[in-house]
Amino acid sequence: MLTGKISFPHMVKERSATLKHLAIDPSFLGRMELTSYVLPKVQKSPIVGTGLGDQIFYKKLALSGVSVVYSHGSLSTSIIPHKNNIISWLDMSYLNVLWKMGIIGLLTFLGLYIVFVKRCWFIFKHSENEFEKWSSLGILTGIVGLLFTGLLSAILVGYRFNLTWAALMGIIELQAQRIEKA
Repeated sequence: MLTGKISFPHMVKERSATLKHLAIDPSFLGRMELTSYVLPKVQKSPIVGTGLGDQIFYKKLALSGVSVVYSHGSLSTSIIPHKNNIISWLDMSYLNVLWKMGIIGLLTFLGLYIVFVKRCWFIFKHSENEFEKWSSLGILTGIVGLLFTGLLSAILVGYRFNLTWAALMGIIELQAQRIEKA
């Protein structure tokens, strides 16, 4: 009888099994191909990057949509071509920052998040206010998850999210300073 619940070990096993299919995963393959275009740019200007306005002129067929269907042991794809062959950002947060802002920018970027994580932990350990304590732990676990997601997603550099991260960092810092003064 199915109850709709899946055990955590089963979920981990099933998700890990998907790693066997990376050789046919168009999303993963696209990221790796774009990485091959960006790495020479990083090598030319590793310290300060190439600048926020730099772009890749993608020499392969640019894709606006890929439809992949896997059924009964066979794989079929449908590719919709797009005329725009210029890519101005990657779907990988850290590589995107390294490309545009270099090692200095990447270290600053990572440093900001390290401070954020430390301040969340500080509030969790030292706050006497239960709401502050548990909300800081929720923010901490959420941001750690996003830091891992940023490996294969632009979630940390997508402009629509920057205001959210800045607001959360500000709130956490205000709470931490209040605790330090008490």
